[in-house]
Amino acid sequence: MLVAGIDEAGLGPVLGPLVISSAAFRLDDADAEVDLWKCLKGAVSRTVSASRKRKAAAAVAIADSKALYNRHSKRGIEPLETAVLAMWTACRDGESVPQRLADLLGACGDGCLGRAATYPWYGECGLALPLKARVADVGFAVNSVRVAMRRAGVQPAGVRAEPIFVGEYNRLVGATHNKATAAFGVVAQLLAELGRHARKTGEQRLRVVVDRQGGRMRYREPLQRVFPDGRLRIVEESDDRSAYVIDSGGLSAEISFDVGGEERSLPTALASMLSKYLRECCMEMINGFWAGHVAGLKPTAGYHEDGNRFFDEIAEVVERLGIDRATVYRSR
Repeated sequence: MLVAGIDEAGLGPVLGPLVISSAAFRLDDADAEVDLWKCLKGAVSRTVSASRKRKAAAAVAIADSKALYNRHSKRGIEPLETAVLAMWTACRDGESVPQRLADLLGACGDGCLGRAATYPWYGECGLALPLKARVADVGFAVNSVRVAMRRAGVQPAGVRAEPIFVGEYNRLVGATHNKATAAFGVVAQLLAELGRHARKTGEQRLRVVVDRQGGRMRYREPLQRVFPDGRLRIVEESDDRSAYVIDSGGLSAEISFDVGGEERSLPTALASMLSKYLRECCMEMINGFWAGHVAGLKPTAGYHEDGNRFFDEIAEVVERLGIDRATVYRSR
């Protein structure tokens, strides 16, 4: 069977991309309730090691990105970055640790790197990686995770990200008049991809945990559009969880939308982390570009109050450079 997770980062900000990611693993054991943290114990953990001593021997932390990353802490992005680069590399046989942001974006959705290049602050996405993590630590973690997966009978089946840059975001929201609806359209694409992959590889079961955002409780109709030939059964629709089973073409797909899904599913936590890391890399490039045009400009994470401050300070330069505001600032 395949176990997978989907999560996003950046739905709320006014600047920078929305990133939605998925992560999937193939299990020899067809138990839907298997705990991948336990399967890969020793290579991964739910928490960051408190000690920096013997750092190379520490398991990488896989958890909700908000719990791992605090830009004001001394370690900053290091724990998140080490884990994301290690898991990304471990899930790609024969590949080395990414050295530039372009290496990550080039493996994202079709034409992602080309779309990024239309924004002057991304250009060729030459941001050097890692930002703060030590290459040796990432390399050790890659080997550790690969060994743990082999021992546990766990195979990587795809780690995928879909960055939605501001111009695209504004077009999607303009077409749907709702940012949550626009975001779910991307989630639906990732679910459809997982379904196609599971059928192509002959899996009997697919288990997906999507981190649930907002107050939506019912997903029957949009799931029926994702799996139009499937027979759908509602398992649960509650304040905390909406769960469904869809039988389609010999595949039994168990899909749930869980509040706090990153705490229940390692693939969902990994998707959360990849989304957050890619967004932070993009914000690094955005901040660097505009700092080169506005002296003394303080960097931003892009969230509402500070994002508005940042945009106010660059607005004159945006106009002077002839840059479309809709590629910089979100409509909602």
